[in-house]
Amino acid sequence: MDKNKEFNFDEIQRALEEKVEVQETEAPGESEVSEKKQGAEKEWKNEESKETAKEGKNEESQRREKKWEDEESRETPKEEREEFRKTEDVDEERESRTSEEDGNFQRTEDTGESWNGRQMEEREAFLKSEEAAVTFQKGMSTGKEVQIRQWKLALSQGTRAAVARVGGAGKQLWRWRKKKWVRLTGIGLVILIVLFSVTQAVKYWSYDNYTVQTDFTGEDTTAASYRKVEDKVLKYSLDGAALSDSSGTAIWTNAYNMNAPAVDNCGDTVLIYDTQGTNMRIYQESGEIGNISTELPIIKAKVAKQGVTAAILEAGENTWIQYYDTSGASIASFKTTLDSPGYPLDLALSEDGLLMAVSYLQIDNGVPKTKIGFYNWSSIGQNQMDNMVNSYTLEDSIAPQVEYLDADTCIVLREDGFTVYEGKQIPKQAAEVEEEKEIISAFYNDRCVGMVVRSDDSQYSFTMKVYNLNGRELFTEDFNFNYEQIVMDDELILMYNKNQMCVYSLAGVKKFEGDIKEGVLNNVLPLNMNRYMIVTEKGTCTIKLK
Repeated sequence: MDKNKEFNFDEIQRALEEKVEVQETEAPGESEVSEKKQGAEKEWKNEESKETAKEGKNEESQRREKKWEDEESRETPKEEREEFRKTEDVDEERESRTSEEDGNFQRTEDTGESWNGRQMEEREAFLKSEEAAVTFQKGMSTGKEVQIRQWKLALSQGTRAAVARVGGAGKQLWRWRKKKWVRLTGIGLVILIVLFSVTQAVKYWSYDNYTVQTDFTGEDTTAASYRKVEDKVLKYSLDGAALSDSSGTAIWTNAYNMNAPAVDNCGDTVLIYDTQGTNMRIYQESGEIGNISTELPIIKAKVAKQGVTAAILEAGENTWIQYYDTSGASIASFKTTLDSPGYPLDLALSEDGLLMAVSYLQIDNGVPKTKIGFYNWSSIGQNQMDNMVNSYTLEDSIAPQVEYLDADTCIVLREDGFTVYEGKQIPKQAAEVEEEKEIISAFYNDRCVGMVVRSDDSQYSFTMKVYNLNGRELFTEDFNFNYEQIVMDDELILMYNKNQMCVYSLAGVKKFEGDIKEGVLNNVLPLNMNRYMIVTEKGTCTIKLK
């Protein structure tokens, strides 16, 4: 039924009253009443048939709505479905209130059983039309959205299938990649564990014996000295020098005449000079690259990697510091006295030859002290007197040794510790270590500095202390080995005397200590952690620790 159609209950009631009056008076014209009754019943039947059709349409609408709801449950987000349910709850509440009103209406009517039943049928028909109207409005309000969702559903069925296939392939690819990464991660962890285990085993591995790998060369070693230069071996004597690789194969030989040859090297550049003499020779792996003759006797000399040389020259009560190129030409020179800036104990050149450090001994009211002067031979130092760009005074301390470890790091070994200076242009103090005890020996490489002092423990004679260049102590180790020489190589500390040898790692682990039975040890050169070249009166040979 149309929701705007209203029943005229007053007319219906008057018709019924007329019917009752006719029945009570038993007036003639019964056939007219019967015709009216039949007309009314026919009208009601037409209304009922219309209502039935409407109900059929409503059932079809409900089935369609249910289908839409099923589709919406798959396509509509959760929030929209919740809002739709709230709307349905409101409709149910409205229907509940309408039912209560119907019950109240039925209870208040007392015109007769026949009239009440028809009124209820009319009321039910009216409610159904209202329900259909509400459903229609709801459909109108959401019709476009439902229609859009239906279009999406129709259009996306193939798309969803394709996406499902692609998604399945993507999941398989992700699972494959995940397995791959898990497998690679596992392999990486295993490799790291193996490497760590091997590193720890090597770190703490120790040796208790050795084997002789090469026979003695039989050469005369009494008048020669040996020095390790990178991974090669330099042999030098009064009448010449020779460079060979670790297996003993000669690289070059050179003859000269010196009374007291001394050696300095920077990388694979070697300087051999005659102490108290006037001759200096410069070599690289290719052979001799410079030959310098000085006017004054040489006290000490140092070389840079490209071959430039600085030397302390003696001139009676005074000294001179001379700076040469490889051809022997003087680049710079200046005189020093005990009063200013002091007597030069040692000097050092940076790797590139642009910086020079000199340790000067000064006497102040009978008390010795040290002045460390830094010189810059580049344009930075041209405006400074004698190119000195910085200086430090070490009160109540003597610094007999100074060394450049690279282009900008310099260490000063003092009698009471060591100091580290850094700077490419103007060096400044970076670290300092003080030692209260008397330092017996000091040694270093390009990463660490070590010293040996007397031990406080009565069971040991010595204590070894090793520091990094920041001044942090790496380890301290007590020992009793009675050494004559101590050196620090890249990865180890070597001590030896006439017939014994002792090796420590830079982690403080004793790797070997034992007798060497091949003869009296004049020199020991470490080739690596477990291979050494020993120099005895019989010649040279190589041993391997085991």
